[in-house]
Amino acid sequence: VKDAETAKYYLDQFYTIQGEPATPEHISHALFCILQAKGVSNTLCSAIRATAYLVRELATSAIADSVTKEVTSKIESSVVVAITPQVAKIWSVADNLEKTGKNLELMNDNLAKKLDMINNAPDHTNLRHLEDQRLTTEHAKAHSAIKER
Repeated sequence: VKDAETAKYYLDQFYTIQGEPATPEHISHALFCILQAKGVSNTLCSAIRATAYLVRELATSAIADSVTKEVTSKIESSVVVAITPQVAKIWSVADNLEKTGKNLELMNDNLAKKLDMINNAPDHTNLRHLEDQRLTTEHAKAHSAIKER
C-alpha cells in the first residue's frame, strides 16, 4: 500500500464494500474490523496503513472544499462590489434609452400629423382661387355701398 488508490483497492478486498467510495463511516468500520484481529501481522499493518491513506485523502478533500467555499464567497463579494457601479450606469443608460424612445415616438406622431395636414391642405391654386373669391366679394360690397350713396 503506497497511496490512496492502492489503499482503496486493498481495503475493498478485505474490509469494505468493493466499488463504493471511501467515507468516514466505511473507514471506521474497516478500522474496527482490523482491531478485532489477534496479533500484529504484515496484513494488519498494511490495512492500518491503507486506512491512514484514505483518512488523509478525506481530510485533504474536506480542507479543499472548505477553502473553495471561503475563497468563492470572498470572490463573489469582491465581484459584486466591483460591478455595482457599472450595473448602476447600465440601468441609467437603459432609462435614458427608454425616454429617448418615447420622445422619438412622440416626434414621429407629431411629424405624421403635420404631414397629414400638409397633404390634406388645399394647394396654391386653390388658395389663389379662394383669395380671388374673397376679393370679388369685397368688390361687390364696395360697389353696393357706392350705389347706396
